[in-house]
This record gives sequence, structure tokens and C-alpha cells, in this order.
Amino acid sequence: MLRLPAPGSFQLRPASGDDVELLWRIQREALGAYVEAVFGTSEAEQRAFFEARFDWRNYQIIRVGGEDAGFLMWEARGDHVYLGNVALLPGFQRRGVGAGIVAHV
Repeated sequence: MLRLPAPGSFQLRPASGDDVELLWRIQREALGAYVEAVFGTSEAEQRAFFEARFDWRNYQIIRVGGEDAGFLMWEARGDHVYLGNVALLPGFQRRGVGAGIVAHV
């Protein structure tokens, strides 16, 4: 049985221009190995793609216990919600945080 985190166990804050390196770190640590395995792109290629296409203004930072834990990108689109991206640093994975974020959205 999946246990969701207790309400209030995570917070969201808008990302800022000061968070670009944090966003890259989350992207690299949470998803980099998968991207390389599936698409064959090196870390340098992933970083170039990130710099060209990743718009921090669309993201929120997920905080758990006062620590930056991941990022979230979602938007309301008419009659539905589009969940564009959610990623957590490895230390925050498999703790129900991601499921709680998705349920929150």
C-alpha cells in the first residue's frame, strides 16, 4: 500500500534565476543516467540541451524538511492539468514525496 507524505511535509516555491545550477543538478542526478541510457547523450550534450531549452520560469522547487529536494513543472490547460516534469534528488526518492506531489497537482 502506497503511503503519501503527511500534508505539509513538502513545500513548493517558484524557481528563480538563482536556481539554474540547482535545477541542472536535480536534472543530472535524478534523470541523467536514464537519459544517457535511452538517448545515448553524454553529460555534456545533456547540459547543452538543458541550457538551450530549460526555462526556469516554468518550474517550482520542491522542498522537504527545509531542503531543496527536486523540481516540478505543471500548468493548467483548459479542462486538464499538464504535468510536464517532476524530478527528485536520489536522497528524496522512494519516500512517497513524488506521489504526494502528483496527488497535490
